[in-house]
Amino acid sequence: MDSENVHDRVRTFLHSTWRSWPSRHASTAAVFARTIPIVFLPLMIGTLIAVLESQPILRTLLWIFPLALAGSALWTRAWLHSNIAAVLVRTDAVAALTFSEIGRGVQPEWKRLTDIYVDRDVLSATIGREPYQFRSREWGDLARMASALELALDAYRNRPEGRSARDNGRS
Repeated sequence: MDSENVHDRVRTFLHSTWRSWPSRHASTAAVFARTIPIVFLPLMIGTLIAVLESQPILRTLLWIFPLALAGSALWTRAWLHSNIAAVLVRTDAVAALTFSEIGRGVQPEWKRLTDIYVDRDVLSATIGREPYQFRSREWGDLARMASALELALDAYRNRPEGRSARDNGRS
């Protein structure tokens, strides 16, 4: 394997939620299942208080229960659209994809890595103009990700002047 092929390969790092589920639907279901207890806890506490005070609860539950389910679904949708599921690293560019982008099959938007900082269990990186934080409990081995990101940063900084990933025939 020559050095050019080694530098052109894409390294992929996955969020623990995405790694542990075999499909997009299973991942969405896992996130939705996590939000339901949080949304329904106030509903259950309010229902318990109403029952202990001998107040009627059926009518209230008939309109609050669907609202709580809708709130949980919206929370899940927002979480899937805002949280990073995969980080793709190649020679001098990096792409960060959310859970929904991976599920829809969106092509990665390659951006330059401008900064990286590693602190015990948190890796901070600036991809394009957006700052990201990756925690070891969600991303596993941060040392491997940090070394791949550092290689990409070094490759970008050491490239010939005026050349970018687009100039090398990459989109």
